[in-house]
Amino acid sequence: MSARFFSPFALALAPLACAALPAAPAAAQASDSLDFPLDQAQRERNWDTLAEELAAADSNAAGMVRDVRAFLRKQNVIDPYMAGYGLSSADLGDVLALAQFSAVILANRRTDDPTQAQVDGIRAAITQAGAAELAALSAQEKQGLADRLLFIMVLQNAVIEALEGQPVREAWLDAFASTNSEMLGFDVAQVRIGPNGFDGSASAPQAAPQDSRAALAAGPAGAGMGASPVTPSATRLSNGRESVLGVGYETTVVFVPGFGGGGLNQINTLTTLMKDGRACQDCLTEVLDGTLASFAAENPDDMGRWRKAGAGYLVTFSDGDTREIEAKGLHGPAPAGAQLSGRFKGVSGTSIGIASTLSVDFLDFMPGSRFLFDGSTSSIGAYAIAAIDRAAQSGRYSIDGFRITFDYANGKREEASFVLYDTNDEFILIDGQPHFIPDD
Repeated sequence: MSARFFSPFALALAPLACAALPAAPAAAQASDSLDFPLDQAQRERNWDTLAEELAAADSNAAGMVRDVRAFLRKQNVIDPYMAGYGLSSADLGDVLALAQFSAVILANRRTDDPTQAQVDGIRAAITQAGAAELAALSAQEKQGLADRLLFIMVLQNAVIEALEGQPVREAWLDAFASTNSEMLGFDVAQVRIGPNGFDGSASAPQAAPQDSRAALAAGPAGAGMGASPVTPSATRLSNGRESVLGVGYETTVVFVPGFGGGGLNQINTLTTLMKDGRACQDCLTEVLDGTLASFAAENPDDMGRWRKAGAGYLVTFSDGDTREIEAKGLHGPAPAGAQLSGRFKGVSGTSIGIASTLSVDFLDFMPGSRFLFDGSTSSIGAYAIAAIDRAAQSGRYSIDGFRITFDYANGKREEASFVLYDTNDEFILIDGQPHFIPDD
C-alpha cells in the first residue's frame, strides 16, 4: 500500500477538541473563487494556535499533539502530496475534497490513498453542488478553514495509522465518523468510494460543511474503554472451508522515517490462498464475510494468483510482486470445536521518533470453551504518558475453520477471522494479529 501524506504518530488515547474558527476582520474582502493567496507564515501561526487549543483541551494528549505540530513544522509533506493529484493547499475546494475522501474512507474502515479519478470526481461534485457559501468567505477565512481541515486530517489519520491492529481502533473510528459527519454535513458512514468518486448514499455530500465556521472536533472522549479483543465484522463470517485453501503469515519490521529520525514498525501480513487459484493479501475477513469483490476493487495490487512451486506455493500479485510460501507455512482450517488452553498475549504498537503507543491484550482460554479478556493501552510522547486499563470481559468461544466466535456474558456476540498457526496451539492469529503464549 502507498504511504499517505501524514506520518503515523502514536497519539495519546485521550479526548481532543478544538474551538471555533475565529471570525475574519470586518475589512476582509470576499472573492468569487475557492482559492486564496497562501500566507505561509499565517498557516504556521494557525497551526500553532490550533495545536495549543488541542493541547489545552486535554493535558494527556498535549504532548502528542505538539509532536505532530513539530513534525509539520519540520517537514512540508502536505503540498507535495496534494500536488501529486493536481491539488493545492491554497484552494479550499481542493482541501475539502481531500477532507471528504479522508472522512469517508476512515468511516469505511480503510486508510487508502485516493486515485486521481476519485479526487477529480469529488472535487467536481463540490463545484456542481454549489460552493457559494465557501466562495463568500474572505481569503483569510478560506485559509483559516483550509489550515484547520488539513491539521485535523493529519491528526485523525495519524491516530488511526498508529492504532492499526489494536482493539481500541474501532472506538476511535466510530467517534471520528460521528465527528466528521457533523462537521461535513453528511453521514460519512453511509457513503462509499467508487472508482470515480462517491457512490450514491442516503445523505449525499455537499459542497461546504454545515457551518463553515463551526468547531471541527478531532477526537472522541473516553475511546478505548472496555474494548473487545476483536474487530467485529458487519456480517456473519463463514468458516472458509469451502473457499480457502490456506493462509500464509509473515511478519517484518520496517523503518519509517519521521520526526525525531523515525522508528521501527512491525507489519503483519496474511496471504490467503483460495481454492479457485486466486490469492489476496490481508483479506481473510473479506473472504469470510463475502465482501472480497469490494476489497479487490479498492485494493487491486493486493490481489493475485497462486501456483504450486515445488513443495510450496508461489503467489504473483497484480502489480508484479511475488511471494513464496513454503508448504509448512500454509495454515489450513482449524477443526470445528477446537479447544485452546492457556494465557495468550497479543502485543501491537508503533514507535516513531519520540512518540510511541503499545497495546497489550491477554486472552485466557479455559476449560468449557470459556475465555477471559483483559489488557491495557499505553501512549508515551514528549510531554505526556497516558494509559488505559481495559475492563476484563468474559464469555464462551467457539472455533470452526478460519472463524472464531466470542459470546460475551453480557449477550454480545463478535466474530473474527482465525488462524491456528501451529499444532502446539501456542500461536494463533485473530483478525490478523498474533497472540502467543509467552515462554516465561
